[in-house]
Amino acid sequence: MGESIRTEGVVRSAFPDALGVPIHEADIAALVQDGHAGRAYSLSGPQALSHREQAAAIGEGLGRSLRFEALTYGQARASYITAGMPYDIAEYLLGYQAEYAEEPPTVLPDVERVLGKPGRTLAQWASDHRADLTQDS
Repeated sequence: MGESIRTEGVVRSAFPDALGVPIHEADIAALVQDGHAGRAYSLSGPQALSHREQAAAIGEGLGRSLRFEALTYGQARASYITAGMPYDIAEYLLGYQAEYAEEPPTVLPDVERVLGKPGRTLAQWASDHRADLTQDS
């Protein structure tokens, strides 16, 4: 997906209306600091967003509009494989997305409770990864 955002300004995905609760890796990293050893947390980002909304949030973080293109399951699998992903991993990811289309995840309180503040948004993640997602990096 990073390559298509960088070079075409487009996000392609199957299950465009399936929800996800993306979490910033910095929020996960905060939970491996001292004082958290042996504890178990249920993690989520601060927002439940459809794939379409995730594309918009990434665009917001980059300061530009991104186009969203819905793919069929087969088209999505082919795009993952073309990008270098093994068939089994592509199938696993698509199965995960299909599950979320049927049984959407929810925003969970653990990250905010432990950090003492809301987790970082997907727009913030995109802003933090601007160099990876733009051509002028």
